[in-house]
Amino acid sequence: MFFMDENKDVKIGRVNRGVERALHLALPNDVSVWMREETLNRMAEELPDAYLRRIEGIQDLIKNPDFVAYDDEKDQLVYWKQFYSKKKFRPIVVVVNHEGNPKAWVFAEMYSPSESKNAELASIYDFVRFTK
Repeated sequence: MFFMDENKDVKIGRVNRGVERALHLALPNDVSVWMREETLNRMAEELPDAYLRRIEGIQDLIKNPDFVAYDDEKDQLVYWKQFYSKKKFRPIVVVVNHEGNPKAWVFAEMYSPSESKNAELASIYDFVRFTK
């Protein structure tokens, strides 16, 4: 389910309390995660037949990650989920930035890192296993 604000940004989820506890964060009351209108429009143009499924995938990953990290310098959350397909594990990463005035959690990107990028991400971020 999607909710739109006055800027036509779409609410795609929320930072759940389990993530907050796992990372030892004390977040303010509004922990909604938004997708900017321009990001949604670009996704719809690039993936006209699949963008709604992509958004649902982002929502699921934010709700049920395998690992999560918080980058204090960039003020961003990094969600990580492992998928198994065609006899290979494939990670998917979703990045959510805390930005704007007033501050809001905003979807930044979703990607599948290469094996070399996996190692780089593991060295940059202090990932914590997420359990409900």
